[in-house]
Amino acid sequence: MLKFGDKTIYIEGVLVELDDNGFAAMDLKGRLGWMKIPQSLLIHPHPLLIGQEFGWTMSFPEQLAPGPAPVTYPPITSPGEDELFVMEGRVNYVRDGASGVELTNCSGEFRFPSRMFLCDYEVKDGQPVAWTMSLPKQLRPEPNEKYVSNLDMYLRRQAEMQAKK
Repeated sequence: MLKFGDKTIYIEGVLVELDDNGFAAMDLKGRLGWMKIPQSLLIHPHPLLIGQEFGWTMSFPEQLAPGPAPVTYPPITSPGEDELFVMEGRVNYVRDGASGVELTNCSGEFRFPSRMFLCDYEVKDGQPVAWTMSLPKQLRPEPNEKYVSNLDMYLRRQAEMQAKK
């Protein structure tokens, strides 16, 4: 069903949030967005710490239909370590040059620059979206202390803009 799903690229991300509900949030390096996924999808031989780096392969998100449509992929169960699997979601955010997707075959979300979107139609809320990816693998046990979160920078800029008003 995916037209471009076999065109994967290597991506790295930095763990920026761990919550009590079992989710991990990562900034994607190269200003490619922010992703929140279940911790069970992370391959990590060492304990999870904020600032740790992960690497995986992933295709760009692509539209599956011009409008809202039924879910087409089953829930993610337990993919193999090097196996590609399909992530599916629904568009839930389109503005300011960014797109957002609420995951539907597992809990989580993904925010990314709209330039990454492979689309044949106008992007609208509720459209089904999918991409392929491998499980993110922990690259080293120690955190990268020099990394500054894209999300932190965005929130700081928003606060500065509000303070100027």
